[in-house]
Amino acid sequence: MSIRISKYMNNKLVRVEIRGLTLWFSYETIVALIYKAELYIIENYWSNTTGRHLNFIDEDKSIRLDSSEFNFELDRIFKELNL
Repeated sequence: MSIRISKYMNNKLVRVEIRGLTLWFSYETIVALIYKAELYIIENYWSNTTGRHLNFIDEDKSIRLDSSEFNFELDRIFKELNL
């Protein structure tokens, strides 16, 4: 199994790729993921820095999910991948 880690923006934004899943972390919090070519990205509940991280991932704020929707999708995908 291959795990790929990429760091951006002074190492505060991290992308981890594993088993067909891409996870984006702002600091230590998962804020976006890509699975089966679908992007799931959360609304900004944190700082201006996290807002910049989210805009780096995708600037379209209309696609952002509230925390309950995002966590539902995250849990669903983790279960599907047995993570």
